Amino acid sequence: MDLLEPNVHPILVHFAFALGITSAAVYLATSLSSDSPRSQRLRHAADWMLAITAVSVIASVAAGFQAYYTVAHDGPSHAAMTTHRNWALLTGVSVIALATWRWRTRVGPPSRPFVAGAAVCAVLLGITGWWGGALVYQFGLGVQRLPVVSVEGHDHDHGEHDHAAADGAIDSQQVRQAPAIKDSPDAQPMSLDVDVSDPNAVAEAFSRALDAGQADRLRALSRPALIVTESGRSERSFDEYANHHMPADFAFSQAVDRQLIRRDVVAGETVHTVVSESQIHGRNKDKAVHEQLTETLVLERIDGQWRVAHVHWSSSPIVGEHTH
Repeated sequence: MDLLEPNVHPILVHFAFALGITSAAVYLATSLSSDSPRSQRLRHAADWMLAITAVSVIASVAAGFQAYYTVAHDGPSHAAMTTHRNWALLTGVSVIALATWRWRTRVGPPSRPFVAGAAVCAVLLGITGWWGGALVYQFGLGVQRLPVVSVEGHDHDHGEHDHAAADGAIDSQQVRQAPAIKDSPDAQPMSLDVDVSDPNAVAEAFSRALDAGQADRLRALSRPALIVTESGRSERSFDEYANHHMPADFAFSQAVDRQLIRRDVVAGETVHTVVSESQIHGRNKDKAVHEQLTETLVLERIDGQWRVAHVHWSSSPIVGEHTH
């Protein structure tokens, strides 16, 4: 078993953080009291704590750089790592300078400027520690795995949905037992500013309508018997999708930024498939989202008009995206 996985940095920083702040508090307390033998003993203890803090800071910064270049992370978390690193460097230099100052003046009691410097170092340690905690608890860096989600949801991590919460919502059992909707060329006229004879234009318009939360536009671009699949679940008509996961998909799409990485097209006479790979970054329901998203759109040509017949989304967390 590797007890130091992913590295020793989280262990070392606690010595620097705890002893550095404690030594500053002792220096401050003794500077406000009389120069009694007890105060002298406390200052002596604070001197030792500051010395250990300096050693711990050096070791922590070294281990931190090792983590900076080896821990799997993405673009947004890399920016947070860089901020943490910059604060750590400033804090480390300040602590070492303070320890050197105290070593040279260790014979006498600490001066007021020195005590003020110790207080500043304590604040810097606090800021650096806060950013370090954010890397773990906000961005999830250095953890071996995420908890398994067992509630009703799907790949986009929208969470559990209450399908009967909205006024006029259709009960899920009623929707699933409804008879299949048969396509008709006249069922949904394409009154859109989209060249419906171009399947790629229809696919692009469908994705843009989803990002913009335009339900009517999605309906016009889809056939009534639209099939939507996510995480092993299927919705087998546009109405079923509209009354179930579509609002959550709208909220998710508007909460994150999507960057298209690659798009592949499989063209046919009556069936056209567009596979798009994107990266999505942002926050949804107070959770950081950094994922690789694959969207598959299958379009069917009906009387010369291309309409979306099937949608499938799948996603996975991004790890090791950024290189230094």
